[in-house]
Amino acid sequence: MPAPARNSICSSGVRIDFYWWSCADEDVKSHLDDALAALWRAVDGPNRRWTPWSQSMVRSQFKKRLEKAIRGQLVPVDEIKPLRDGRASLFEIRWTDIGVSEVGTGGELVFRDVHVRLIHTEPDGFGLGVVGLHAHEKAIDPDDPTWTRAEQDAEVDTAERCYFAGVGTNWGLVLRQS
Repeated sequence: MPAPARNSICSSGVRIDFYWWSCADEDVKSHLDDALAALWRAVDGPNRRWTPWSQSMVRSQFKKRLEKAIRGQLVPVDEIKPLRDGRASLFEIRWTDIGVSEVGTGGELVFRDVHVRLIHTEPDGFGLGVVGLHAHEKAIDPDDPTWTRAEQDAEVDTAERCYFAGVGTNWGLVLRQS
């Protein structure tokens, strides 16, 4: 029998502390900024084309969802979901409607929505704190769900490596007193 789904504190209705795993700064804003930068890197690429407006809109979508997580107001499954069981307790904050423009194979400009994920952990000893570990664009091949699952598993593996690289030292983070 499978274990019951875990609930994230990002949907608990209580304000949480957000940390980014590689941010050494004690300033709350720096952790959020580092996570936003990682999310931006996940969707930006050599074939993507951005206007100042489209860039601002995407960055705003990322920021609003992270701020909602910090307020503990994410909606389970639609906006946050537990990931596979393992030694690290991982969750993903989900975006399914990030609009991008990219150069297609024939040189034409193509508009589409992409899925973006921010994987985080809610480690014991952090109280109401989460540690963001990895951001990525979810690769999807509608004709090959096995390939899609393998790509997702590789991204979760990356997040687990970040987790295990720092869990013993709390990622060098200075925890805030909530």
